[in-house]
Amino acid sequence: MRVGLKINNANPFALKTAGFDLELITNQRAVANIQQPDSTLTIPAQSGKLVYLPVTLKSKDMIKSLSDLSNQTEVEYTIQGQVNLQLPVIGNLARPVSFSGTLPIPQMPKVKLQQLTLKSANLKRAKIELTLQVKNPNVFGVKLNRLSYQFKAEDKTLGEGSAIPTVIRPQNTAKLTIPLTINLSVLGHRVYSAFLKREFPPVAVTFDADVLPQVKGGEVTRFHFASEQNIAYK
Repeated sequence: MRVGLKINNANPFALKTAGFDLELITNQRAVANIQQPDSTLTIPAQSGKLVYLPVTLKSKDMIKSLSDLSNQTEVEYTIQGQVNLQLPVIGNLARPVSFSGTLPIPQMPKVKLQQLTLKSANLKRAKIELTLQVKNPNVFGVKLNRLSYQFKAEDKTLGEGSAIPTVIRPQNTAKLTIPLTINLSVLGHRVYSAFLKREFPPVAVTFDADVLPQVKGGEVTRFHFASEQNIAYK
């Protein structure tokens, strides 16, 4: 993690920094140090320069602060401290720095089986559609790549496969409709009877995808979801 700090120099002469001493505060806790005590940077006269400083996290405070925000999608932050400058004649002078903003808290998608729809059936096979609901709780969009899925009922595989990449807008829900053809002879008597009565047993679903946040510098995270759910049968 890095913090970008722009230093403007309105003077008719160049300035040099003599170090940085800043803190990152979230949820009323100082969770990181941003210190470069011996950093020397020259800022030209009547100009500015952008410097990126490494952030050292205070792990215990960071974990505590973020655990308090587990149900939120954003966190307000403040960076405050001082920049030390070397001034002609005067010598070193500490200038206060303080600015605030909002950072998104990344969360994984939430997956739910919405319904099963019987499209057609005969004595040998049935064609069904499973509707999978994928919610993006984040304040930024996400792209799902390398999607794969598997559905089972009482250890009998209903179907498995992959889906095309999907982009889900911020705090929005995408519906993935997955067509399946089931060979009724391999379901087993109990599942087959339940299927004919439209009393389908709970469906075990596994869902995997590469989640790419649609933000600058977003990194791919592999997402795995596994659950057994009751679904509406139409």
